[in-house]
Amino acid sequence: MSTSSKPEEFYLEITPNNFEETTPENMKFRVKNVKDEIVMVLVDCESFMFRIKDPKSRDVLITQKFEYLKKGDEIEVELEFRNPDEDKKHLPGMYSPENAEGKMTISHAQTNRTIIVKNDTHCYDDKIYDPKEASPSDLIKFYEHQEVSRQFLLKMKEDTEESRKIKAIFIPIMLENMRAKGPTVDQKVLEKKNAKSKKKKCCTIL
Repeated sequence: MSTSSKPEEFYLEITPNNFEETTPENMKFRVKNVKDEIVMVLVDCESFMFRIKDPKSRDVLITQKFEYLKKGDEIEVELEFRNPDEDKKHLPGMYSPENAEGKMTISHAQTNRTIIVKNDTHCYDDKIYDPKEASPSDLIKFYEHQEVSRQFLLKMKEDTEESRKIKAIFIPIMLENMRAKGPTVDQKVLEKKNAKSKKKKCCTIL
């Protein structure tokens, strides 16, 4: 499922684009500019389970790829599993999605548009941005109302040993945080997933 930021024409062709059926064998996709003008392209992955391989920028649980694309040009983006033991320290305060898989946002904007850079001090500075001068820890964001984007939910088609391990770390941490804040719909969903995960683990041991 994807959502659109606005009704303006989306210049990018994404292949494949069914991110809700992710498997270890199909963690690559291509983004192609199908229009005449040069555009800036930003791929933003916020996920506790996945990260973009060889990203342009990264910070906490977000990885990004950024490129200028002429008509017909394309980039390949590959996802890989995160190390949950290393990244769990960023939960829950630094993470907004309700599930471990997270979300992918793919955007484009004209080359003369302003980009916002989130630097190491976690402040946003407005400036015309040259990606060649960026620090790997600079997160990129197009200025509000100047981009066209599509957002995709990430989801495993079937859980693997790797994804089950990641969820087994993710769910208890997020549940503890939600219980501290009070009952929510998301908490009930996570509690069901947690119970199901424990049941599967018990059956596996048996």
